Amino acid sequence: MNIRQRHDIIVRSLRRNGTSTVAELAEEVGASRRTILRDISALRDEGFVIHSEAGRGGGLQIDPQSIQTTARLSVAEVFALLEHFAFSVGH
Repeated sequence: MNIRQRHDIIVRSLRRNGTSTVAELAEEVGASRRTILRDISALRDEGFVIHSEAGRGGGLQIDPQSIQTTARLSVAEVFALLEHFAFSVGH
């Protein structure tokens, strides 16, 4: 599973479950707790608002109004866009 797939699963899981622990997310995607923490940090950097509560009954929650504010494009997708725009401008 690549990073983008893992991030998508984490976001969908948080939206579906309301609250999830790092351990639950790690089990769901088959990654370490440390990897999930890095993923949560990356998702926050992308614009998702993810809250965390420590202690019993705590966990991670995504703000229902939260949306991704940055694009996650592969190198191939970036080149495809550049080719499209170059072709559009040239004609």
